[in-house]
Amino acid sequence: MIVAAAAARFARVGYPSTTVADVATDAGVSTGNVYRYFEGKERLLDAVVPRAFASELRTRIRARIEALGAERDVRTLPPDAPYHLVSQELLELCIENRERVVILLGQGQGTPFEGYAAELASELVTWALAYARKAWPKLRPSEELRFALSRIYAAYVASLADALATFAEPARIRAAVHHLSTHHLGGLRHLFEEGARHVPEHHDPDADPPTGASARTPARRAGSRAAHSADGSSRAPTSRRGGRARGRG
Repeated sequence: MIVAAAAARFARVGYPSTTVADVATDAGVSTGNVYRYFEGKERLLDAVVPRAFASELRTRIRARIEALGAERDVRTLPPDAPYHLVSQELLELCIENRERVVILLGQGQGTPFEGYAAELASELVTWALAYARKAWPKLRPSEELRFALSRIYAAYVASLADALATFAEPARIRAAVHHLSTHHLGGLRHLFEEGARHVPEHHDPDADPPTGASARTPARRAGSRAAHSADGSSRAPTSRRGGRARGRG
């Protein structure tokens, strides 16, 4: 009862704004009774969000992305595909631990999990690019693409936290997450397809750029000859008919 009250309060107003007295009031017990079981607010947080749960959530999210394999469009996957099964398990985990996930993704201020959401968004970019390289082998992630993905995933993580904070009924959570995920996955697919489409066919990301004389293009070589002729230190080109060409004026 006390842990449940603390979880609800942390998720609703945040850890810094919660006192042990608030938790006691919500739980319908005395403040002294809370201290009988927990030394303070920090120990309450440990009970509400165990470190093992934070680690498990990250592992499940990564497993969901890896379950895609090289599939570009999740709409083509059968209902019993590993991706759908892993996704369903992850969603049920979030529903069953709604307040915990809200704290991790949206209310971590003032707790050891303060950077959890940002770190997760960064990891999501890495995992998404690893998936994209398998699904779109021609894709060469640019700095601009990585920037866009970092913003996309930061917003997605925040949106999931908002959905879990806004809706308590499992059916409504499932519907909200479905809408968010449909939009998110469709946008990523389009982003990766565009990125792969605009890579030149001859582009080899592992090839070193040419150096030295072999790096000069015909235009650069021509420009070099023109500059060499104009500096007055070399002989002017000769004419086949009249020997050396005469300059004008």
